[in-house]
Formats: sequence, structure tokens, C-alpha cells
Amino acid sequence: MKIIRSLIVACLLVLTGCVGEESSVHSVSSGLEKEEKQEVVNRASLFMIGDALLHQPVENSVVQPDGSYAFTCLDRIGRIASGYDLKYYNQETILGGDEFGVQGYPCFNGMQAWGNYMVDQLGFNLVSLANNHSLDMGMTGLENSMNYWGGKSQVFTSGTYL
Repeated sequence: MKIIRSLIVACLLVLTGCVGEESSVHSVSSGLEKEEKQEVVNRASLFMIGDALLHQPVENSVVQPDGSYAFTCLDRIGRIASGYDLKYYNQETILGGDEFGVQGYPCFNGMQAWGNYMVDQLGFNLVSLANNHSLDMGMTGLENSMNYWGGKSQVFTSGTYL
């Protein structure tokens, strides 16, 4: 019986420890200190999409006559993602600099306008740069990519480092 009681108490301690952070509110009543616990609940919603692998067919479908890009094909994703706190995507193609142009297989490079649209228009704020295309444009491309993403203060990136 003692073992069962001990297990129940241990389970309750573990379960209540997983509920969330607690903050203490102290008040003085009749000279005695009373402690009341208030539960703090932290929640965030997460939206994730997969690989953004940019190459010539993608460029051909979004390039405008003046050379700019219209990524309106992504607007549906933006509408779906708009209700989430955290919006994550994997930038499979390095955005290694527009001077390299859009490059396809086997060494990819994407237009930085894509990143601008994903972040500034669709609100993505978590971007993975960890992939096998990180060095497709050499060290210059990697440095350009890191400088580009470093200028996006509202975005947390991970996966490539200098």
C-alpha cells in the first residue's frame, strides 16, 4: 500500500510540474504570509511547409516583363499561415545573391525576392537553411546568403554558419 501511495504522489508531482510555470503571489493577512499559486499558460501555434527548391521553371512562372517577380502563387499559403504565431519553412535553395542568377540542377541558387516575399508578405519568421545546397554557389554564395538573412531582424534562421 505504501508503494502504491508513493507512486501516486510521484505521478501527481510529475504531472503538475508539466502544466506550466507558476508564479507566486504573496500577501500579508493577519500577520501571516499566505502564498497563492497562479498558473501561467504559454502557447504558440506553428505552421510548417517544406522545401523551397527554386530553379528555372519556378522563375519562368513568376517573372514579369519588367524583370520583377510576382509570387502570387504563394498567396494561398499565406492565407492559411496567417493565423499562426510561428511560421516555418525550409529554404532548400540557397539565396546566394542575385548576381548568380537563378540556377538549377545540380547547383542551385534562388532569387532573394523569394525570401523577401516569404518574410515580408507572408510573415514567415523561422527559416531553416540546413541543406545540401548551402555551398552550391561557393563561399561567396554562402556569405551573401548569411548577409541577406542577417538583414532580416524579424526572422530566426538556423542551419548554416560562417
